Amino acid sequence: MSRRTESSALASESEALAAWAEWYALCAIARCGDRARAHLHRFAASRAASCLGRAGRDVRALGSPTPADLWHRFETHLVTDRTRARQPYKEWLFARATSLSGTARLDAIQGGATLILRDVLREWVRREGPSPSAVSLDDPVPGHEDLHYRDLVVGEDPREELAVRDEDEAARRLAAEAFGTAPRHTRVALCLRALGRPLFGPFAERLAGCGHTKLAGSVRRFIADLAETALRRHPREEAFAIAARAPAWVRRFALEWGRAEISMAPAFLNAEPGHLNRRGSRRLAR
Repeated sequence: MSRRTESSALASESEALAAWAEWYALCAIARCGDRARAHLHRFAASRAASCLGRAGRDVRALGSPTPADLWHRFETHLVTDRTRARQPYKEWLFARATSLSGTARLDAIQGGATLILRDVLREWVRREGPSPSAVSLDDPVPGHEDLHYRDLVVGEDPREELAVRDEDEAARRLAAEAFGTAPRHTRVALCLRALGRPLFGPFAERLAGCGHTKLAGSVRRFIADLAETALRRHPREEAFAIAARAPAWVRRFALEWGRAEISMAPAFLNAEPGHLNRRGSRRLAR
């Protein structure tokens, strides 16, 4: 070894020992200077990559943690994973190097830290990492390059799709019947709700020909009657699904009716664009 190489190695060893000593004295890396923090972060990153590599894992299996993430896990483990019957990990880490100096002292400290970090990584992988036997659904099936694991996953039961379609058709019929027999002031109220407009004030009262109390009450009764009719006509589980889908159809019918009514034209002026499409029923059901 040349004098320059030997001098560089000694300086590196001295810097490493100083970083560990600073961390031990200050208790947390957040209190350490930039040089000590950088050295300890590099140590954590290199040892983590080595430990996981020997286990056949990639650091990305843990979400590509940064050196700061790794050291935080390490420090947390030192503080929390101990019992009264066992010496604190941090004291153990430096006690085993008390009688040593130079390279031997550094190796003892870093060797112990590596063992602790290995346990931290094992627990981290166990809790959050993918199983070694896990495969991606996008991976090709061995021996069948044109076939992927996703192709082997069982699709939705077509019977369920038919059931949903039947429920939606029942909801459409229920909504059409209810809206068709609703009085004009209720249709006005439903249309205003579908447009995102309030049911109070001179504008709404003039369109409907009645006051706010009657308008708001008519909407509540209309929605309640939808649910009651669904429960009378269909089995309980189907009725809930139909009653949940019906308001979306009511909203659609209310907008179609409003567009065809000349007297409702002012309500469509400057209406919120999101309320003019044919989807959603949240505002209607409030």
